[in-house]
Amino acid sequence: MPKKCKKCGCTFSNPCYNPKVGFCWWVDASETLCSHCADESIRDDKDTVHRVCDIPDWKEPEEAKNKRLAREIEESFAKIDVMQASLELMRTLRIGVQE
Repeated sequence: MPKKCKKCGCTFSNPCYNPKVGFCWWVDASETLCSHCADESIRDDKDTVHRVCDIPDWKEPEEAKNKRLAREIEESFAKIDVMQASLELMRTLRIGVQE
């Protein structure tokens, strides 16, 4: 059963959106309160859209989409850097790395 915000009813697959901060995320370990409901200024912002999938033809603004994709690419490169550093360390220590 998907987790659901107790205030607005959003889920991971049907999140809230605010152009200043992007999509919502869980702020509690039990995943029952989203970031946009937890922050009163975001919750009450006229530009906040709760449960975007409930709105026919809603699309993420292009600028926000580009920023999100750029952030995801940066995060992917950071993960690759960590993996490469780990591999180099394993090679240096000769731990189960085949050439």
